[in-house]
Amino acid sequence: MTGRQREELLSLLADWVEAHPRPRVPTIAFWGRSYTPEEMLDEVRGTTDFGEMLGNFLFQKAEELGTTVEAIIRRTIENNLRAE
Repeated sequence: MTGRQREELLSLLADWVEAHPRPRVPTIAFWGRSYTPEEMLDEVRGTTDFGEMLGNFLFQKAEELGTTVEAIIRRTIENNLRAE
């Protein structure tokens, strides 16, 4: 993940956390622990191993699916809002 991609992802994840109905509730388990949306943002912000992996995964999946990380996260925000 490039520096530019990290900045884009940080902005998008911040939007996701802000719109998330339960930003402090774990939503993913990885490497033996669970992460809340807020923690995922902090991991990317802190350039941890998990944050790097998450960013690389999202950009790779977007490329494979012929879309953008922004489209994936915006769709996730919309789904979260509908689920409220």
